[in-house]
Amino acid sequence: MAAADEIATVSPTITTAGSLPDWFPHSTVAQKFPGFELADREASEGRGFYSVSRGEATSQVEGRMIVAPYLEDRDAASVLALAKRCNDGQAFVWEEDWTDERLLDYWRPAKDPRDQSPGATGNYTGVLYFVPKVQLTSDPVLVNPELQASFAGVYVFHRNHPGRGSHIANASYMAKSSRRHTFAHGEGGDPDATFGGNGLGVLLSNLSLAHARREGFRGMQFNIVVATNQNAVKAWTDAGFEKIGRLPKVYRRSVKASAVDSANEAEDFVDAWVFFKEL
Repeated sequence: MAAADEIATVSPTITTAGSLPDWFPHSTVAQKFPGFELADREASEGRGFYSVSRGEATSQVEGRMIVAPYLEDRDAASVLALAKRCNDGQAFVWEEDWTDERLLDYWRPAKDPRDQSPGATGNYTGVLYFVPKVQLTSDPVLVNPELQASFAGVYVFHRNHPGRGSHIANASYMAKSSRRHTFAHGEGGDPDATFGGNGLGVLLSNLSLAHARREGFRGMQFNIVVATNQNAVKAWTDAGFEKIGRLPKVYRRSVKASAVDSANEAEDFVDAWVFFKEL
């Protein structure tokens, strides 16, 4: 998981359209994000304000997070930009020379339109967006007067194994965290906005777990959580996942050889954990 430092002690759940606040631009959001659901808790439960950063400026912005099924035309550019930022050889198995198409394929749902439903394939991609309460603002953080929704993260889950192992899910996550990433590009809403200290990692995790339960999965397994990625290890432990095994030197980590010659990269073989949570 990327941006695990964004974990907070909250347990967001998927809510229904009946919980939409009065200010929420339902018709506009429904048109742009078909099949969307609210992804966070109500403002009265402390989930209404988010720390949104743009450059050096940061503001507390009232709004709601939504999750929607992945759409290529709407989401591909944002997901790819975030994947490139996360492709640092510390958490994911991707190589630095992977093409854009290969990176996107990691996050795309099944390509066959007949197989898009999780019930048919066990494969689903959910995309997280932030919808602010104030659409027109002079706030220096939200400088885009057309702002309606800003990309905040993505998760993908699928069957961990086919056949007799198909009742166990596997998932991956990326959060657009201001603590880990600084952006100057992207698509959707305010492309430069990042979200810090908002528990996006745990939000994405709980969304995927809730979705997996709805689809009848009986457990979630993470096959290669890099042992040196302490943020992710702590996140999954705090989320109730159990360490069920340590795999010796299975991850080839990218390491900067020296601070002086940052272009010179070395590689280090490190252990990884297998995590499991019963659903």
